[in-house]
Amino acid sequence: MRFGPGLPPTTSKPADVTRTAPAAGGNGPRRDVTRPSSSSPLGRWFAHLASYRSYDHANAGKESLTKQYPALDGIIDQWEVNVNGYALRLGVRTSEKGDASNLCAQVKSQGEYCAVMDTSE
Repeated sequence: MRFGPGLPPTTSKPADVTRTAPAAGGNGPRRDVTRPSSSSPLGRWFAHLASYRSYDHANAGKESLTKQYPALDGIIDQWEVNVNGYALRLGVRTSEKGDASNLCAQVKSQGEYCAVMDTSE
């Protein structure tokens, strides 16, 4: 996949996954979460579930998250950022902060990572 100008190219063996990423492969147990009512690809709030340094690893991570959280199937989105280098954040965008907070509370209650982020900043 080609990225826009200014983004570094991905490699097949990048400095892989950041500390927030779940284990790849979806071998973990399915987790119960409630699908946010205000999920939207244009939503301001982002329930951040994982970060990756390459598109390929992010794709695998998205599949893993969908298996881990079936209720989020079809609404896991990506957010490309420059945080000490290129990164892809995976999560769910919502229009309401409360929906992102509720989703993160459910994920955290199961011992997993989640952070609410404001995408307008």
